[in-house]
Amino acid sequence: AILAQAAGFTASKSSQNPKNPKSRKKYTFRSTFVKWGEGVAMLLVSWNVAGWAPTHRLICEHYGSLARYLELLGQPHILCIQEAKIASKDLLAIADAKSKGAVLPGYTSYWAFAEAGTDKPRAGAHAQQAGMAGVTTWIRNDVKTLCATQEVTGMEAFDRQGRCLLTDHGSFAVFNVYASYVQPNSDADAIHAKLTFLQQLEKKVEELRAAGRRVLLCGDLNLTYRPEDSLQQNRVVFIGSEGLVVGNGNTLTKDGAKPVDIPALPEWANTWRRVKEIGDRIGTAPGTELWQALVEMGTCSHWSRERACVEWFQKFLSSNEVSHRRWVDVFAEVHPTAQDRFTCFSQSGNSRFYNGGTRIDHIIVDDATFESHVIKSASSMLPGGLKDSDDMKPELEATSPQAALNAVTCYGAWHGAPRIGMAKGDGLTLQKDAMQLNNTQFPKAAFTGLIYTPPAYSDHIASSCYFGAGFLAEVEDAFAKIGQESKLLAQASIKTLQPWQGQKSLSSFFSTSSKSAARVNDTSKKSCSEALSNEQFTPWKKLRKSTEEEQMHPTREKF
Repeated sequence: AILAQAAGFTASKSSQNPKNPKSRKKYTFRSTFVKWGEGVAMLLVSWNVAGWAPTHRLICEHYGSLARYLELLGQPHILCIQEAKIASKDLLAIADAKSKGAVLPGYTSYWAFAEAGTDKPRAGAHAQQAGMAGVTTWIRNDVKTLCATQEVTGMEAFDRQGRCLLTDHGSFAVFNVYASYVQPNSDADAIHAKLTFLQQLEKKVEELRAAGRRVLLCGDLNLTYRPEDSLQQNRVVFIGSEGLVVGNGNTLTKDGAKPVDIPALPEWANTWRRVKEIGDRIGTAPGTELWQALVEMGTCSHWSRERACVEWFQKFLSSNEVSHRRWVDVFAEVHPTAQDRFTCFSQSGNSRFYNGGTRIDHIIVDDATFESHVIKSASSMLPGGLKDSDDMKPELEATSPQAALNAVTCYGAWHGAPRIGMAKGDGLTLQKDAMQLNNTQFPKAAFTGLIYTPPAYSDHIASSCYFGAGFLAEVEDAFAKIGQESKLLAQASIKTLQPWQGQKSLSSFFSTSSKSAARVNDTSKKSCSEALSNEQFTPWKKLRKSTEEEQMHPTREKF
């Protein structure tokens, strides 16, 4: 009953199991789906699918097609996926592109591919293989796109790894990002490489922000930056040289940390340990004062092995007396009291089923866009909470840890893979076709938050950001000021992101005179991001003025 209430099921609309049309069994769908694309400005969904081929296959088995799935999801204007793991050779034929959802009615997709040998072997890592990593962005056709490129950082070693895809829409730009995972046994070079990638990414987003665009950065950064982004038991605490537990890692200094009244653990001196490890060793458990002290001293799980990257992230999102805040973590800002809301879970450890994850998937926007256009959805809209109702169910705040556990397990209906008995090793095969559970992933209404996609689809869930009226109107204004030749020049680099488009010459593609074609070919040799730094691509640079300036000069033109 709780599951049905949470999913909003009705018996008024049903369909056969798409995987087996001859089956007599009916699967009931919610009849009150809200199409987010109707009457609103824009919806962005970001999701690490951990391999698009198996995810897409399940989507088609369960809902008939990707088009139908996106319709149930609310027809997002922009869908960004990470870890697509598709090679460019797999999309050369139009039939293959259609079969993988790359060619989709109503949408245009752009694919950033990982090329073989682009990741230098190092301790704890392997050379990059073609078809690994990769990010993909689907743009609804009613959202105009000026340019798309994977040449974002300006460093070939990163740009060829398929870790970032930039789509420029005139008044705003979207960065679809998949940062590398640093394994526990990785050396300093791996951490330095990731930090360099993040720093180069920051330069580009700052560049486009300075050029007048609103900037949306989304994806899997493989990084936490707050203690709240990890389960309490998985936060880390530093054990000092004498085996004494010291303060929060964020404020830890070489000799300024003070021990607290916790038993000494000399065997763990000068190491980072999880709260649960320490609790088990000293005999304390959740709910005790000693446990709470450990939790309060703990910091995010990535601090112990990627401190430099965490410090970068914290600085990127910070504000101080000298500089105002420029970038906003949307989920953290919209739902500041939400507890235990994570986006990534270990499938091998069944960690989703006790909500033992981390929040490493983020949607980040510039501060001005957050204040003016991001819908600050009520935290009560987060899945998993319960409200008082006629059947006397107790109220449960959606920001509570229990609500987060309800959401991630579908009120206990999702269960972990068997570890013993005849079903051992079967994973989620027993539940992957449970449509009553799968259908709960679709939100009842538009909101900024998290979308709890089924565990069989990916070890990550999706994030969403809902933008208010007026956001896309700026795109129309910007495109109206851009000349046709500039639009064609910007389109020159898109073809590498759509292998099924073939290898037509640029002159044939644009149907221009030989002189015009020469100008196009010259521009296409540059990366899209390089071309967009030219003034001819930024006539909208002065589109947004401060409120004070507009009041002082009410007659000044916007462009």
